[in-house]
Amino acid sequence: MSILVNFSSVLAQPTGLATYSLNLIKEFQSLDIDIAGPSEISGYRFHPSPTDLTAAYGLKGHLKRLLWVQFQLPKLYQRLGSNLLFHLFQKLRWVPVAVGL
Repeated sequence: MSILVNFSSVLAQPTGLATYSLNLIKEFQSLDIDIAGPSEISGYRFHPSPTDLTAAYGLKGHLKRLLWVQFQLPKLYQRLGSNLLFHLFQKLRWVPVAVGL
């Protein structure tokens, strides 16, 4: 099973939900995991996201993250052929996309 993990909003010093997520993916090392985020996480395939998508950039960072999650993350997911997308936040998709099954 291939999993894409979206860490695009993780700060340089992860806190709370990001720390939980990092610990969670360590338990699933036997799976095929790709990481999308601003910095590499040792032991996983890395796909860089813009570095200015975090809360540290305020409202501008939030808006840029929203647009990246809506338009770029789905393209990465499809390009990788992942089976599952693990996303740290509830609202993931506002723009509908037709997916052929």
